[in-house]
Amino acid sequence: MNRSDPARIPRVAIILLNWNSADDTLACLDSLAGITWPAVRIIVVDNASADDSVSRIRARFPAVTIIENSENTGFSEGNNTGIRFALAEDDDLILLLNNDTVVAPDFLEPLVEALLGDPRAGIAGPLIYYHDEPDLIWYAGGRVRRFQGRGQHPRHRELWTGGREARETGYVTGCAMLIRAGILREAGLLEPAFFYSYEDLDYALRVRRYGYRLLFVPRSVIWHRVSASLGGLISPVFLYYQTRNRLLFMKRQLHWYEWPTALGHYLLSFVVQRFLVFLIRRRERAAWRAVIRGIGDFLRGRFGPCDPERL
Repeated sequence: MNRSDPARIPRVAIILLNWNSADDTLACLDSLAGITWPAVRIIVVDNASADDSVSRIRARFPAVTIIENSENTGFSEGNNTGIRFALAEDDDLILLLNNDTVVAPDFLEPLVEALLGDPRAGIAGPLIYYHDEPDLIWYAGGRVRRFQGRGQHPRHRELWTGGREARETGYVTGCAMLIRAGILREAGLLEPAFFYSYEDLDYALRVRRYGYRLLFVPRSVIWHRVSASLGGLISPVFLYYQTRNRLLFMKRQLHWYEWPTALGHYLLSFVVQRFLVFLIRRRERAAWRAVIRGIGDFLRGRFGPCDPERL
């Protein structure tokens, strides 16, 4: 790729979604300030933050484009807002990047080269480590478990030893996914009904239906600020979205003959298991109510944002 001619360098729009998390967003922008790819547009979409996020981001990074939504539109539609802006500006590639990540200075080069080096590649994603446990892998490619109605990617593995070549993968996590602009025009944007969770898995399968490959690129490295611990109570809101959206994903993506096993796995591994735990630990019954509410809202066709007061 000839970088001496700016006209030949694909412009990458990097979209960060912010909601009351200025510290994370600023740390991510600090890391992006040091990247080596020369043609980048950074877009921060603020989902109606109630804190001083916008003023702090604008003061530190005046060159960054900030789009202020009037309400919290969730992960799906929040990113769609940034995508529409980037498409209108004719950017070549669009990177959805979680604001709670930090990136290696050269993380974009391998992603762009892998994507543009394969005309049938539609989405590429990096190797992702835990930020607080940098020797542990959070994402190194993903598998779609259709007969379980879910996706799966490795966590808590040690440093990557699987080689440096890009390879096809089942899905690319929404934490960091580089997408061709043409794919977004052809296949459409993220599904707003999910609001939060499962939208990346849903989109990956949609892109694959259009005949495009998904790539995991281990030479591209970032770090994600998530806890490496599996302990602790999962919040009722999180459980609500996981419950409702897994069923929505199954409805949108699975064939009729895949439903019995997927639903059986769901009931066995997700509902029954948690039900037993919640019976023993009364303090966790709020989470069980969230599961019931998620199932009920799926059956009623009630999607979009969750009202925590209903849980």
